[in-house]
Amino acid sequence: MTGEPDDIDIAASYSRQDTARVVPLLDALKARGVRVWFDKNIPGGALWEETITRNMRRAKAVLFFVSRASLDSDRCFDEVSAARTLRKPIVPVLVEPVRMPDDLPDRLVLTLQTRNTVDAYPGADGDPVATLMHALSLFGVRPKDGAPTPAAEAVPVAPPAPAIAVAAPPPAAAPLVPPPGARPRRALMWGTLAAMALVLVAAAGLYAGGVIGGAAPPKVQIAEADWCLRSAPHLLKSAMPPAGLSALQSAADDGDLDAQTLVCLSANKACTGGEGDAAAMAAAYAACVKAGDRGRWRAVFNQGWLKQRGCGVPVDGSGAAAAVTRAAEANCAIAQFYLGTLYQDGELVDFDEAKAIRWLQAAADQNYPPALNRMGAAYALGRGVPEDDAKGTEYYRRAADLGDARAMLNYARALEQGVGTDRNTGAAIAYYRRAAEQSDEQEIRDLANQALERLGAAKPART
Repeated sequence: MTGEPDDIDIAASYSRQDTARVVPLLDALKARGVRVWFDKNIPGGALWEETITRNMRRAKAVLFFVSRASLDSDRCFDEVSAARTLRKPIVPVLVEPVRMPDDLPDRLVLTLQTRNTVDAYPGADGDPVATLMHALSLFGVRPKDGAPTPAAEAVPVAPPAPAIAVAAPPPAAAPLVPPPGARPRRALMWGTLAAMALVLVAAAGLYAGGVIGGAAPPKVQIAEADWCLRSAPHLLKSAMPPAGLSALQSAADDGDLDAQTLVCLSANKACTGGEGDAAAMAAAYAACVKAGDRGRWRAVFNQGWLKQRGCGVPVDGSGAAAAVTRAAEANCAIAQFYLGTLYQDGELVDFDEAKAIRWLQAAADQNYPPALNRMGAAYALGRGVPEDDAKGTEYYRRAADLGDARAMLNYARALEQGVGTDRNTGAAIAYYRRAAEQSDEQEIRDLANQALERLGAAKPART
């Protein structure tokens, strides 16, 4: 997967019913420098089983969090079986009192009965994190140098806010001085050239502003409903003036609400890429504030998104959550989706699957494709809703037909395997091919092309 480290220390298998008990233990291990992977790290709506297996292969060991719910879970059984097939060490971690091996189902007896367990349920003796660290050390997992212990972990300090850049006037043109000893005629020539240069500069500015040349700057035209339903790259691509961001910034400075919102969104790519001019990002955040104050909820959401990452503004987790929540409560679909994922992952807000589903469903009801795809994954996994393959597959289909490439992969997989729908290899190939042709993400194209190769179907020209 693009951007993943070469290896990880542990992968985790657990029942979603135990999330509130499992995630704090995993966070404690991460605080000690252990590289942890679990399904919170799966991008929304990715191919879950395939991603889990791939990351188990990269792990040094697998933690199986044992409870009555996980012992009854078919998916946990599949994950533990995959770990055993991959010959990965399996460490059972009891998150509730379970008698080993008496309480084990027959299908897990051979896998788990002889393994030493770690007691991590309320009232158990000892420090479960210390015990886990000792158990993992047997498989080569060590705390990283300088990693803080949970008790000593420092609260991150937000970086100082970059100053909001005010466009400075262009520097005065240096006078074109004739060289020493030049004759007056030469001096006249230099003066004429200087005057011509200034005229050309002024004319270029007037032309770009539409004062001459007969062309007014293009007016941004985006339907109001699209602001909260389209991605930032899509909005910028569809509305960026030919003169580029500078013309957009000029229109924003003149008070154009749509231009302010687009300038606000222009920081996102630089923010996620970890590069970009700090002053430009600060100016973009300032545009978010201006547009948000005028009722543009996409800009309010983006304030939260930038605050979460510290782009153009100091890192502010509570402020980020508040901004996203305000936009979600105003019925902005992208904010509703994002808030749902935050509750689902316990990030910025307390973990709450009921609230996660509430917000994801609100966005899905507006046909926001990533939310439809995420709801499909929720039903496929029984995460916050009753497990229902038919419902999950139908959500995947709706998102896929609206152009979501990850949903195309998920729906194609359902059609290929007959999960929640009739098996239809021809339709599966069609959706795999669409994902390979339409996605801008190399990972999605690779997975789709691998599926086409597996099914003996021709790959599209774009690979």
